[in-house]
Amino acid sequence: MAPCSATVPDKDTSGDNLYEPLVTQEFIDWAWPTYKFVKDHWTNGFGWEDVGNTDLPLARILNSAWLLTYSAEDYLNEDYNGNALHWARRYVREQVNQLWGACGDGSAIATTFGDRIELYSGCFYKKDVPGRAETLVHEARHRGGKPHNAKFPAGSTFGAGRKRGQAARAAAEARAGAGRRSPAGPRGTAA
Repeated sequence: MAPCSATVPDKDTSGDNLYEPLVTQEFIDWAWPTYKFVKDHWTNGFGWEDVGNTDLPLARILNSAWLLTYSAEDYLNEDYNGNALHWARRYVREQVNQLWGACGDGSAIATTFGDRIELYSGCFYKKDVPGRAETLVHEARHRGGKPHNAKFPAGSTFGAGRKRGQAARAAAEARAGAGRRSPAGPRGTAA
């Protein structure tokens, strides 16, 4: 266990048992310089010494790096005109200058400071594999100069001046309504 206090969640639920066998030594050797891991911040219980141990932060974030890298069927297509499965890994790679693991004080999942991204205990142990990948993309956006501006476009979950509570209700109503489609399927097509 890392020097931070954390409880390892169920690894079937988090996806770590699914991704861990996919993270080969060849992938680790590629990911380490590509995502600019800084060794001094992944030793002493963070996983450098036991890189395949998904109880430790390094293996958990490598699972998420694998997801970012290979989730698109045509993963070599990194075109920014495609969907996020195509461009997210490229964007993270281009933005990250240093990737650190740290305990944190519990107030944040991750933080971007100048040229480095620090991932904290909450990222490793409160998020599942896709959630950790999302954190990499989110923090890469900060490295790319994007703040938390809360200016959501009209039509989005938080758009048109909605407050978070209103948006949450609207999203819940949309999910509930999504399950009430006619037997004919969406837009009257055959189911």
